Amino acid sequence: MKGFGEKKSSQKRRSDNGRQSQDSHGLVREAIQQHKKGNISIAENLYKKSLVLDRNNITALIRLASIFRVTGRINEAIEIIKRAINLSPDNPQLLIDLGHLYYDSGDSG
Repeated sequence: MKGFGEKKSSQKRRSDNGRQSQDSHGLVREAIQQHKKGNISIAENLYKKSLVLDRNNITALIRLASIFRVTGRINEAIEIIKRAINLSPDNPQLLIDLGHLYYDSGDSG
C-alpha cells in the first residue's frame, strides 16, 4: 500500500512536533522559575533551548528579550521582539516593548 507509510510518517511528525512543543513549554516553565530566583544565565539558556524545540514559542521570545534588555544587549532584544511581533502582530504590548527598546538604544527606529 503505497500511501500507507507516508501517512504514518506524517502522523509521527505531527506527534513529534506536539511533543517538542510540550518540551519547549516545560523548558519555559523551568526558565521562569530560574529567572525568578535570579539565575539569569540559566534562564537564558533554558529559553534558548526552548526556542530550538519551538522557534515560535512567543513566551520564550518575550522573556529572552527581557533578559537581553536587563543585561544591556538591546540590539539582540530588539531582534527577538521583532520575531515575536511577526508571530503576534496584533499584540500592542509587543509594540510598546519595541518602542522602549528603541528608546533604550537611542535609536528612533
